[in-house]
Amino acid sequence: MPRSLACLAALFFAACGGDPAAPAEPSSERESAPAAAALDPALGRALNAWIAKEWPALRTAREEKCDDARWQGLPVEARTLVLAVRDARFEKKQLLPLDLTAPLTAPKLHALRDALALLPPGQPPAAGVTDEIASLGGRRWVGVFHVTEHYGADRVFRTDRGRWEWTPGTLVAWLAIHDAESGSVLCQTQLVVKNDTRSAPLAPRLKSDVRQRLTRELGRGVKIEAERALRRITAVLEMPS
Repeated sequence: MPRSLACLAALFFAACGGDPAAPAEPSSERESAPAAAALDPALGRALNAWIAKEWPALRTAREEKCDDARWQGLPVEARTLVLAVRDARFEKKQLLPLDLTAPLTAPKLHALRDALALLPPGQPPAAGVTDEIASLGGRRWVGVFHVTEHYGADRVFRTDRGRWEWTPGTLVAWLAIHDAESGSVLCQTQLVVKNDTRSAPLAPRLKSDVRQRLTRELGRGVKIEAERALRRITAVLEMPS
């Protein structure tokens, strides 16, 4: 750099009070910021204990009413069911679709575990995740959908009618109330739910999308029917919203 330009540069930095060679001052705000709280290991252990639970098969195939005196006087949160699904079909050629089981599981235990597993080291989980896991500590009653039959909706040609139609998706299950501590069944009732396919589009190019939509609708229909069926066996326990 020519001597004249070097002098001009030195004068500029001096006028501005700057020093091109001086390191930046550390931010006092950054220094005083607290380190992220460490993840409480008890959260993960409690969640994994729920995920590891296995629900025994039903002993009978008849409706049995609950003894409401067992949970009379408990707060609403303690009377609100955890929901789970057990595949009790005789033949399990395919897994039950997630679009079907999603409305029938609450809270989403595996999603909560993934939320914890994906946290950067030292970063605490979001408050909603923490609260949902912590709430499991006061929950003891589990509504388990023991699925005994499931047939997905299908687009078929009816030779007797000479046209294409959608056959409805069907789910048959027992909603059983289990004690989360012992696993024992306290009461149960049966559900039989079918799709309403009367307005389902018949275009071949839409077949996959329509089948997926009907699967989701079947899951939601089972949840709605379960809320009604629960009132047949108990006046106290509540379905989660």
